[in-house]
Amino acid sequence: MRSGLLAAGLALATTAAIGAVSTLDAAAAPPPPTPAAGPALTPPARLPWGALPRARQGGATTRPAYAPKGRLPSTGAAPPARSAAADPQIHYMYGTGAQTVAVQKAYANFTVAKPTVAQQDFHSLAELAMMSADGRQIVEVGWTVDRDVNSGDLNPHLFVYHWKDGQGTCYNGCGFVPYGGGATAGMTLPVGASKQFGIVHSGGAWWIAYDTDWVGSFPDSLWEGRFTVTGKVKFFGEVAAATQRPCTQMGNGLAANDPNAARIGSASYPDSTEPVKLVVSATGGVYSAVALSDRTFRYGGPGAC
Repeated sequence: MRSGLLAAGLALATTAAIGAVSTLDAAAAPPPPTPAAGPALTPPARLPWGALPRARQGGATTRPAYAPKGRLPSTGAAPPARSAAADPQIHYMYGTGAQTVAVQKAYANFTVAKPTVAQQDFHSLAELAMMSADGRQIVEVGWTVDRDVNSGDLNPHLFVYHWKDGQGTCYNGCGFVPYGGGATAGMTLPVGASKQFGIVHSGGAWWIAYDTDWVGSFPDSLWEGRFTVTGKVKFFGEVAAATQRPCTQMGNGLAANDPNAARIGSASYPDSTEPVKLVVSATGGVYSAVALSDRTFRYGGPGAC
């Protein structure tokens, strides 16, 4: 049992504690200030996969969610300081395809799933992360099932996130600039669909793309212009759990050796001469990942229960 405390970061505790503990977390580890307004940022003419985006609609808004995110495999980056010393330990488990590579654009096709997140656990997600060589500066996009971030909703939602100097910020805010297209950070996504998620550095910002739209951008000013190219790219599924043997599903709940398991496929680095060659692995001993090619892998599992 979680003792009624929300595990800040990847977390939620009991549903009744969500609001109070989220407030404590925000006060204990406030996000960096939003940079001063400057010239309007303009995304590339085409999405990372070459398609023209839908016409901009305007008026997009997002709801920042102060739930610090988990550490990424092998980066050394850790969640921000906790607000309550008695919070339970969080265990992070992954099914990952990763590559050390210097690029400014990446994307892949992701299965959007609705994994069951056990009451005592925190979240299950899938994402693309583009990071500096030392893993301390990161931009992320993906889908997540997380009671805290999505106000008790257990459907998959689009999320964006970033890290600065090894410190997490918040979901869907903390300097993120919505573009006003058809896709918005926090929106519900279609279960079972295969959708493209991408990130591009262009025009002084890291631009987030989903399906047929630009979602928004993280301006370079968030990093004082120090993060404009990757050193590593990672595609992965992640579970944040209260124990090392969680009941939460990863992906669509099927093990990676099942042909119907969730997959991350056709990973690409457009405009780069560097070939995609993902190193596929799983951590924690509960979930699995299987490479299908240099660019595609299946991942996931039902958990230990």
